[in-house]
Amino acid sequence: MSANIHNLPEKALPLQESGHVIGQESRFWLVRTSTGVHRSRRSFDCLIAPQLADKVVVMHVDGEHWVTHILDREDTGEVSLQTEGNLTLCSKNGSVQMVGLTVRQHAQQSLEQYGAKVSVTSQAEVHTTGKLALASQETVFQSLQLDAKADRAVFSVGTLMQKVKSSVRQIQDAEIVTAGQLVHKIRNCFKSHSKNTILTSDQDIKVDAKRIHMG
Repeated sequence: MSANIHNLPEKALPLQESGHVIGQESRFWLVRTSTGVHRSRRSFDCLIAPQLADKVVVMHVDGEHWVTHILDREDTGEVSLQTEGNLTLCSKNGSVQMVGLTVRQHAQQSLEQYGAKVSVTSQAEVHTTGKLALASQETVFQSLQLDAKADRAVFSVGTLMQKVKSSVRQIQDAEIVTAGQLVHKIRNCFKSHSKNTILTSDQDIKVDAKRIHMG
């Protein structure tokens, strides 16, 4: 078996040289090298966006100039990964971690999270939103102290069961209860005090006890 080897003409070979970024025009970076100032685009696989004064590698191909690598940066305070299309960070058999003093997520349209299990652990959390919708088959809240404030609260449930050790309610204006039946079972003492008391019934009022004191 014989192989045909063709030598490329010298003018087709790409030329690489280093230089410094001196400016930016839209999607182009102005890079000064030993051969002059070149209006260069960022190569597709160069995800880090160049900044002013960066030392970069420029490749000259068919009359076009491309920034392929960033060699050095004096100010390393910020690194920006930029791409024109979709960006996916994928690990087939491992995990992906984002570690930093501060981690921010910003989406101009929507932010979505999917997972078989989502765990959030923090010392403090603050959520600010215009509207919150929570859908769950089962919801469990556990807290040493719970403070809830709302101008208006509406609860619609099929069955409500409450178990509390002590309950204190302060109603400023009025409490109105409408029920088919209202049953109170008190083990020890039931005490009701008001300035005026009115009991009305369409049929009967029954008071049953071993001893009844009135007056």
